[in-house]
Amino acid sequence: MNCQVCDSSDLYEVLDLGHHPPSDAFLTEEDLNQPETLHPLKVLFCKDCRLVQLSYAAPPKLLFTDQYVYMSSSNEPFKAQLHTFAEKLIEKLGLSEKDFVVDIGSNDGTFLEPFINHRIKVVGVDPSSIAKVAIEKGIPTVNEFFDENIAKTILEKH
Repeated sequence: MNCQVCDSSDLYEVLDLGHHPPSDAFLTEEDLNQPETLHPLKVLFCKDCRLVQLSYAAPPKLLFTDQYVYMSSSNEPFKAQLHTFAEKLIEKLGLSEKDFVVDIGSNDGTFLEPFINHRIKVVGVDPSSIAKVAIEKGIPTVNEFFDENIAKTILEKH
Protein backbone atom coordinates (compact mmCIF):
# COMPACT_ATOMS: atom_id res chain seq x y z
CA MET A 1 0.00 0.00 0.00
CA ASN A 2 1.09 3.55 -0.74
CA CYS A 3 0.25 6.80 1.00
CA GLN A 4 -3.02 8.38 -0.11
CA VAL A 5 -1.39 11.83 -0.37
CA CYS A 6 2.27 11.50 -1.39
CA ASP A 7 2.26 7.93 -2.80
CA SER A 8 5.15 6.93 -0.53
CA SER A 9 5.48 3.27 0.38
CA ASP A 10 7.19 4.19 3.67
CA LEU A 11 4.18 3.57 5.92
CA TYR A 12 4.30 2.55 9.57
CA GLU A 13 1.49 0.60 11.22
CA VAL A 14 0.38 2.51 14.30
CA LEU A 15 -2.59 0.42 15.42
CA ASP A 16 -4.33 -2.77 14.31
CA LEU A 17 -7.87 -3.11 15.63
CA GLY A 18 -8.60 -6.30 13.73
CA HIS A 19 -11.63 -6.73 11.49
CA HIS A 20 -14.95 -4.95 12.02
CA PRO A 21 -18.35 -4.67 10.34
CA PRO A 22 -19.18 -1.34 8.70
CA SER A 23 -20.12 1.32 11.24
CA ASP A 24 -23.86 1.82 11.78
CA ALA A 25 -24.59 -1.39 9.86
CA PHE A 26 -27.15 -2.69 12.30
CA LEU A 27 -28.40 -6.19 11.68
CA THR A 28 -32.05 -7.12 11.47
CA GLU A 29 -33.28 -10.03 13.57
CA GLU A 30 -33.33 -12.18 10.41
CA ASP A 31 -29.67 -11.33 9.69
CA LEU A 32 -28.34 -12.25 13.14
CA ASN A 33 -27.57 -15.84 12.10
CA GLN A 34 -25.97 -14.85 8.78
CA PRO A 35 -22.24 -14.26 8.31
CA GLU A 36 -21.25 -10.63 8.68
CA THR A 37 -18.95 -8.77 6.29
CA LEU A 38 -15.84 -7.59 8.12
CA HIS A 39 -13.15 -5.15 7.03
CA PRO A 40 -9.63 -4.53 8.37
CA LEU A 41 -9.20 -1.53 10.65
CA LYS A 42 -5.53 -0.58 10.70
CA VAL A 43 -4.14 2.89 11.26
CA LEU A 44 -1.00 3.79 9.30
CA PHE A 45 1.44 6.69 9.48
CA CYS A 46 3.31 7.95 6.41
CA LYS A 47 6.91 8.71 7.36
CA ASP A 48 7.31 11.05 4.38
CA CYS A 49 4.29 13.39 4.56
CA ARG A 50 3.09 12.42 8.08
CA LEU A 51 -0.48 11.65 7.06
CA VAL A 52 -2.31 9.33 9.44
CA GLN A 53 -4.62 7.11 7.38
CA LEU A 54 -6.49 3.85 7.32
CA SER A 55 -5.03 0.91 5.42
CA TYR A 56 -8.42 0.08 3.92
CA ALA A 57 -11.57 2.04 3.14
CA ALA A 58 -14.81 0.10 2.93
CA PRO A 59 -16.71 0.73 -0.30
CA PRO A 60 -18.71 3.96 0.17
CA LYS A 61 -21.88 2.42 -1.27
CA LEU A 62 -21.71 -0.16 1.52
CA LEU A 63 -21.53 2.55 4.19
CA PHE A 64 -23.91 5.25 2.91
CA THR A 65 -27.16 3.46 2.25
CA ASP A 66 -30.86 4.14 2.64
CA GLN A 67 -30.45 2.57 6.10
CA TYR A 68 -27.89 5.17 7.27
CA VAL A 69 -28.82 6.41 10.75
CA TYR A 70 -26.26 8.87 12.14
CA MET A 71 -27.22 12.55 12.21
CA SER A 72 -24.76 15.27 13.22
CA SER A 73 -27.54 17.20 14.95
CA SER A 74 -28.24 14.29 17.33
CA ASN A 75 -24.96 14.90 19.16
CA GLU A 76 -25.33 18.26 20.96
CA PRO A 77 -21.61 18.75 21.79
CA PHE A 78 -20.67 17.96 18.18
CA LYS A 79 -23.39 20.26 16.87
CA ALA A 80 -22.07 23.07 19.09
CA GLN A 81 -18.52 22.40 17.88
CA LEU A 82 -19.62 22.54 14.21
CA HIS A 83 -21.48 25.81 14.78
CA THR A 84 -18.52 27.35 16.65
CA PHE A 85 -16.14 26.28 13.89
CA ALA A 86 -18.44 27.73 11.21
CA GLU A 87 -18.69 31.04 13.09
CA LYS A 88 -14.89 31.19 13.40
CA LEU A 89 -14.51 30.55 9.67
CA ILE A 90 -17.03 33.27 8.85
CA GLU A 91 -15.16 35.75 11.03
CA LYS A 92 -11.60 34.76 10.09
CA LEU A 93 -12.29 34.61 6.33
CA GLY A 94 -14.66 37.58 6.35
CA LEU A 95 -17.36 35.58 4.58
CA SER A 96 -20.40 37.47 3.35
CA GLU A 97 -23.47 37.08 1.14
CA LYS A 98 -21.24 37.08 -1.96
CA ASP A 99 -19.41 33.91 -0.83
CA PHE A 100 -20.31 30.27 -1.35
CA VAL A 101 -19.68 27.29 0.96
CA VAL A 102 -19.77 23.63 -0.10
CA ASP A 103 -19.85 20.93 2.57
CA ILE A 104 -18.85 17.51 1.24
CA GLY A 105 -20.27 14.85 3.54
CA SER A 106 -22.84 17.32 4.86
CA ASN A 107 -25.04 14.74 6.60
CA ASP A 108 -28.15 16.55 7.92
CA GLY A 109 -26.75 20.03 7.15
CA THR A 110 -25.81 20.94 10.72
CA PHE A 111 -22.48 22.53 9.77
CA LEU A 112 -24.12 24.70 7.10
CA GLU A 113 -26.76 26.24 9.39
CA PRO A 114 -24.58 29.13 10.69
CA PHE A 115 -23.60 30.06 7.13
CA ILE A 116 -27.26 30.22 6.15
CA ASN A 117 -27.97 32.37 9.21
CA HIS A 118 -25.35 34.82 7.84
CA ARG A 119 -27.04 34.69 4.41
CA ILE A 120 -24.03 32.96 2.87
CA LYS A 121 -24.90 30.72 -0.08
CA VAL A 122 -24.37 27.03 0.67
CA VAL A 123 -24.78 23.57 -0.78
CA GLY A 124 -24.25 20.25 0.94
CA VAL A 125 -23.27 17.00 -0.74
CA ASP A 126 -24.09 13.73 0.97
CA PRO A 127 -24.88 10.27 -0.44
CA SER A 128 -26.78 8.95 2.57
CA SER A 129 -30.50 8.92 3.24
CA ILE A 130 -29.88 11.54 5.97
CA ALA A 131 -29.40 14.17 3.23
CA LYS A 132 -33.19 14.23 2.98
CA VAL A 133 -33.29 15.72 6.49
CA ALA A 134 -31.13 18.63 5.31
CA ILE A 135 -33.35 19.12 2.27
CA GLU A 136 -36.45 19.13 4.50
CA LYS A 137 -34.76 21.83 6.63
CA GLY A 138 -34.37 23.95 3.47
CA ILE A 139 -30.62 23.40 3.12
CA PRO A 140 -29.68 22.98 -0.55
CA THR A 141 -28.21 19.48 -0.73
CA VAL A 142 -27.09 17.15 -3.50
CA ASN A 143 -27.99 13.61 -2.44
CA GLU A 144 -25.15 11.88 -4.33
CA PHE A 145 -21.57 10.73 -3.87
CA PHE A 146 -19.18 13.62 -4.50
CA ASP A 147 -17.19 13.22 -7.69
CA GLU A 148 -15.92 15.32 -10.58
CA ASN A 149 -19.34 15.41 -12.27
CA ILE A 150 -21.05 16.63 -9.09
CA ALA A 151 -18.34 19.29 -8.71
CA LYS A 152 -18.97 20.48 -12.29
CA THR A 153 -22.72 20.55 -11.70
CA ILE A 154 -22.28 22.63 -8.54
CA LEU A 155 -19.98 25.05 -10.39
CA GLU A 156 -22.48 25.40 -13.24
CA LYS A 157 -25.48 25.93 -10.96
CA HIS A 158 -23.85 28.17 -8.37
